[in-house]
Formats: sequence, C-alpha cells, structure tokens
Amino acid sequence: MGRSPSGNGTSPNVIIYIILAAFGGLLLGSAIFGGLQNPSPPATATATQTYTPTATATPTDTPTPTATLTYTRTATSTDTPTATNTPTNSPTPTSTPTPTATHTSTPTQTPTPTSTPTNTPIPPSRILKGIQESGQLITLKTEMAEIRIEVIYRGHLNCEYSAKHAAVGVIEAGIDLEQIDENSITYHVRENSYVISAPAPAISSCRIEELDQYIQQGGGTATCFANEWMDMAEIARHLAMQRFVQESLEDDMLERAGKQAEFVLGNLIRELTGSSVHIEFAEAPNEPSLPESCQPKLPLGWRQDDEGKWIRTD
Repeated sequence: MGRSPSGNGTSPNVIIYIILAAFGGLLLGSAIFGGLQNPSPPATATATQTYTPTATATPTDTPTPTATLTYTRTATSTDTPTATNTPTNSPTPTSTPTPTATHTSTPTQTPTPTSTPTNTPIPPSRILKGIQESGQLITLKTEMAEIRIEVIYRGHLNCEYSAKHAAVGVIEAGIDLEQIDENSITYHVRENSYVISAPAPAISSCRIEELDQYIQQGGGTATCFANEWMDMAEIARHLAMQRFVQESLEDDMLERAGKQAEFVLGNLIRELTGSSVHIEFAEAPNEPSLPESCQPKLPLGWRQDDEGKWIRTD
C-alpha cells in the first residue's frame, strides 16, 4: 500500500517555504549589516531604495503564505534655509536720498551774497589820496612860435624907432587836482561806478622859451638920443604871450585837454577801485582864468596909444 500524505514524510511544499524564508532572512541581514557599516550622510536630495524579494509557492491544496520584506532609506534635504534670501527686499531704504537733495540745494544759494564784495566802495579818502599824489595834472602841451612881433616906439619931438622880434613859447592846459576833495567823489552801488566832479579844464602854465630881437630900426639921432631896446624886448614878450594864449583858445585847446584829463584821471581811479569811472567837468567860465605865468607884466611907464605904438608915460 502506498504512504499517506499526512504521514511522517516531509512535504515538498514545506521544503520550498523553508528555503524562501531562509533566503529572505539572508537578504534582510545583509541589508541591515550594510546600513550599519555605511551610514548614509545627510543628503541634499531625497533618495529611496526599495528591496522587495518575493517568493511565492502555490500548492494546489494549501493557502499560499506570502512573505514580503521591504527596506527604505530616506534622507531629508536641509536646503530649506535658502529662504533667508528674502532680506534682499530691503531696497526700500533707498528712498531716503530724496530729502538730502532738497537740503544740498539750499547751501548753494548762500554763497551768492559773497560775490558782492566787488561792489564794496573804496573810501573816498583813499581815492583822494591817490589823486592828490599826482599833484597838478598837466594833460596837454602846445609849442607855438611867432616871428613878426614889432614894437614901435614914439617919443618926443617926432622921435620914432622900432624893433622886430621872434618868439617861441609853450602853453599847457589841464585840470587842477588840488580842487578835488572827498565831496567830489560819488559812488553808485547799482552801477558799481564812481562819478568824479572835476574843475573845468583851464590853461595851467605859459612860458616864453626863446625871444630874439632881430631888427632894430631908427634911433640914435639927435632927436632920438635915448634908445629903449631892452624895454621894447619886454613889450614883445608881453605881446607874444597874449597871441599864444589867444591862438590856443581858438584852437579848442581846453576841449582837447578835458578829453585827455578824463582819460588819465579815469584810468587812475579805475586802477584804485576796479570800477567804472565817469568824469563830470564844471562849466567853464566865459573868460578863462589865466595863471600869472601867462600874463607877463609890461615894463613900468609904458602904454600903447590909439595907433598901436608904444610911448613912455613917465
């Protein structure tokens, strides 16, 4: 008779189960042992490994047990601190420079008044000192000559003789700076200019540099025993000076002297002050005032008669 399946003999299915269980145990132990020897360091990314050994035996008459072994290794990434980049939104404080722009503009306005020192007037006393150091301003000089200055003497008893003369002279004209005082100087702030009130141009000096008595006629007779050649030369000097002054005035010498004085005096004050200058001359008199040098005196005891001849009165 044959052996029953339920007897002491071992079933082939049981043997398969034992082999699968042993194989699964080996895999499990190997995984655990490997994990202990090579611990996984913190990873920057998540990694998952799954080992699924599966052994299945299906007998025809017994329910099939299933053994599943699963091993999972999970590493968590610590990259989340990258959220600390949010402080880059701090550009909002950049709006603070706008107030500074409004404050920097105001200081630039304050230095502008400092440019006005150029309009600070120079004291009139200082200007006057510079003018007076120049003394009398002679601006125009004219040399003149006259070769036909005749002096005729008429004496007693029909005594008459004459002499002819040639003369060379110099006439100078300008303004007298000694007549300018502090009240003559006015400063105009708006125009940054000075106005100087000056005396009218006038003849300032005259002189006869040469006088030659080159012709003598008559005299030396019984009726004209006394000849007055020296006095006649002095009369010629007087006549020459009169002619030189008259010709100078007719030649607009004073007008030309005023223009020259304005140029010289204006430059002098501009150098002292750095400002523009205008010279205002006083009105000239109808009869010019002449210095003594322009009015030589006649010899004593002489005068001119109606015919223009010179006679002695003593």
